[in-house]
Amino acid sequence: MNSPHILYQHVKPMLGLYAVRTCIAVLLTKLRTGLPNHILGTIFSLAKSQVQRCIHSARVSLMQDFVPHFIGFQHISHEDFVRNHTTPIAKTLFANDSEDAAIIVMDGTYIYLQKSADYEFQRLSYSLHKNRPLVKPMVIVGTDGYILSVLGPYFANGKNNDAAITKHMISVNAEGMNEWLETSDVCVVDRGFRDVVDFLREQGYNVEMPVYLKKGSKNSTGRRSQRQQTSNQSEMGR
Repeated sequence: MNSPHILYQHVKPMLGLYAVRTCIAVLLTKLRTGLPNHILGTIFSLAKSQVQRCIHSARVSLMQDFVPHFIGFQHISHEDFVRNHTTPIAKTLFANDSEDAAIIVMDGTYIYLQKSADYEFQRLSYSLHKNRPLVKPMVIVGTDGYILSVLGPYFANGKNNDAAITKHMISVNAEGMNEWLETSDVCVVDRGFRDVVDFLREQGYNVEMPVYLKKGSKNSTGRRSQRQQTSNQSEMGR
C-alpha cells in the first residue's frame, strides 16, 4: 500500500473518539514499531488509556469497513478471479484450458509471537517444529500471487497442521468459501496437505500436488516437470 490515504477513504468516522487519521496513525505505528503504549502516548500527545482506545477503535473500524473490500472470498467474484488472476500456463497444466475453473494455491504460514504470560495460550501457540511461539494463518492465493483470502490464525500445536486446518475451513464453510468455490476448481497444495487430499476430492474439487520421482527414477516427463515448475512458481508467488 503506497499511501495511508487509501485507509482513510474506507474508514467511517469513529464517533466519540479522536480523528480517524490519528487513530490509524497510532495503530500503524504500533504495528510497525511495537512501541509500548506509554511511549506512543508521548509521541502523539495522548494518555495511555487514549492510545488503547485509539488502537482498538482503528482495528475494529478497519476490520468492518476496509478489510472486506480487499481480502476474503466475498471481496471478488469467482468469475473475476478466474479472468484476472489465473495464469494461462496454470489453466493449461491444471485445468485443461478451462475458462471457468478457479485455480487456488493454499499454504500455511507463520506469525511469530513473543512468549505469552498466559500459560494456556503459551502452550497452544508454541511450535515444536520452529521451537518458538507462533500462530498459523492459512493463505489462499491465485496463480499470479493475488491474495484471495487469509483464514485463521490457528494455534501452532500439533493438531493444527495444514491438512487439519484445511479440513476445518471446509467443514465450517469459512467466509462462505463452499458457495464461492465450484466443483471444477483446482486446489494446488504441497505435501503437507496429503492427508486432506481425499477429503477435498470428496467435496468435488480437483487437487494438484508437486510430483516426486519414483524410487530408481532420475528424470520426470516433460509435462510432469512443467506441472512441478508451475506449482513451485505459484508457491513462490505468495
